[in-house]
Amino acid sequence: MTFEQIVEQVQSRLCAQNRQIREAEWRRLLHGLRVSGRRGESAEEGIIELLSVVGGRGMPPSTPPIGSYQHLSQDQKRQVHRRYQQCLEAAQRDFPYLFHAVVINFPAWPADVASAGRVASRDLPRLTRDAQMEAKEWGIPNDEFARGVLAKQYSAERYSFYAERCWYLLMEAGREHSVDKVDVIYDVSAGKFFCELWRGAVSKRFALDARLVSEPFERGDMAALDHAKESIRFAVEQVFEQDEHLAELRTGP
Repeated sequence: MTFEQIVEQVQSRLCAQNRQIREAEWRRLLHGLRVSGRRGESAEEGIIELLSVVGGRGMPPSTPPIGSYQHLSQDQKRQVHRRYQQCLEAAQRDFPYLFHAVVINFPAWPADVASAGRVASRDLPRLTRDAQMEAKEWGIPNDEFARGVLAKQYSAERYSFYAERCWYLLMEAGREHSVDKVDVIYDVSAGKFFCELWRGAVSKRFALDARLVSEPFERGDMAALDHAKESIRFAVEQVFEQDEHLAELRTGP
């Protein structure tokens, strides 16, 4: 892969004109980085993750693009990093929830396992070399292993949707309290949204029952969603009113 082709990968995927493609690429990239404990803010780590799956899912080509990237000159790497950072800044403006709503400890949803089971073999994601080795080690046929990968991808999208909706509701509720940043960690196994609201350099943390957000969307229940909005607004209000009450006690007569 040439320098120009690497730049094109960054441009066509992370800065794609199509908003849906751009969002999907950043979602996949950030998920891959988080799984291995890396961060999207690092241009080098982001580019290596991007090039690990050229063009999206599939088997890496015979000439690994990561090796091509490592052999770029320092000046060429700086140019690639600069373009990545420009794409990153645009993504942080356009899709802030991708950077501040994280899902952890999630199993494959039963419905997603069933959906993956109905996918034709030719439409399954092709396994990377590492995945093929893992399937072989566990004695699992490649197609069956690929269905498990696909089910997990479906579930990751489902849980991410709930985490992002929670992020939106918290941002909305936080505006009247001058909240300028919200972080949400959805621990699926615990059934909790762990929330952190930032006002300047001060943050407040609390947890919400994940069912408050997930169940209204699963049922398509708008009345329950309105109740969720009100409950989240009340929770945010309580967090900040406690501080205001303590400040009144300290400065009172």
